[in-house]
Amino acid sequence: MRHASNPVNEKSEITPVRRAHHRKVAALFVAACAFYLVLLGCTPHKYAGSVDSMTVSNTGPKLDEKIVFTVKGTGNCSLRVDFGDNTFFDPGGFYDFSKWPDGLPVEHTYTGWPGTKSVVAYGIADGPGDCSGSARSSILVGPRYALAFVAPLLPVCGLVPDQPQLIAGWNVHITTNPDPRVKIDFGCILSGCTYDADGEPNSVAPAEFPFPGLHKYSLVIKIGTQVVQGGTDVSFVVDQIGAMELCVNDDVLSGNSGAWGIFIEVNT
Repeated sequence: MRHASNPVNEKSEITPVRRAHHRKVAALFVAACAFYLVLLGCTPHKYAGSVDSMTVSNTGPKLDEKIVFTVKGTGNCSLRVDFGDNTFFDPGGFYDFSKWPDGLPVEHTYTGWPGTKSVVAYGIADGPGDCSGSARSSILVGPRYALAFVAPLLPVCGLVPDQPQLIAGWNVHITTNPDPRVKIDFGCILSGCTYDADGEPNSVAPAEFPFPGLHKYSLVIKIGTQVVQGGTDVSFVVDQIGAMELCVNDDVLSGNSGAWGIFIEVNT
């Protein structure tokens, strides 16, 4: 009698042949891939152009004063200029620097917060007109923002008027009028509690104060949920987007008199 063939045995007989064939294909594939990677590693990316330098018409402009950033480069570039105040020159086009031998002029006017702004022009590596390189400059925009913090202040905190929101990562520098007579009298029954923005020296406000744990009778700065101990000369980094509020750490506001002169700069 003739028996049916065993499929298991048939598979086992041809498997070595298939395995050998697969190994040859795999070896050829690996060799091809390795050769291709070598080519990639040896062939640098070719940019269509580059941003090389940037000059500024005025490194100390005032708010609302137009200034010109002149960007120089080579080739055909897609570029962006970050003005350091959360605004950008970013038209999304390509610029042939051969058409601007003296540099591409980019105008800007600072509004809002004064202070030192870090400006950067950089190429965008995107598509056939991609661009490399960058250039930086620092611009001191003045004058300092000034306001009188007059007592009594009701409620405890007030928004800094007519100013845009702050951005996380920006640095705020606050100083006060250096005249020792410019203080707030907090109306203590036995007098003697007249302080500048540093508040009562070495004090810790108890629970009944608006900001327990900070200095009594001191300046406090709020940006959203961020709370910062203020004073006559203080700097801090903003940790969230928000408007700036100035506060006084006092449990009884109605008996206060006097003022603090406050100056603010926002550096990016």
